[in-house]
Amino acid sequence: SGHPGANDVLTAAATQPPDVARNNVRGYFTANPGEFLDLRRIAGPLQDLRNQCGIAITPGQFATLFEAMQV
Repeated sequence: SGHPGANDVLTAAATQPPDVARNNVRGYFTANPGEFLDLRRIAGPLQDLRNQCGIAITPGQFATLFEAMQV
């Protein structure tokens, strides 16, 4: 997989309290800005969909999608 650390932090975030998950994800991507940029390219269309259609993507769904994108 291309970003195992990102996968781990996002998967863990799905089971953590929101404030803990937010801090862990923010801390990981602050330390790994290249991975953050990759993730933004993936997440951009999901954010657009949410904004246009009012569809919310949960952290668990996002982690599953992220894992599925690993080749």
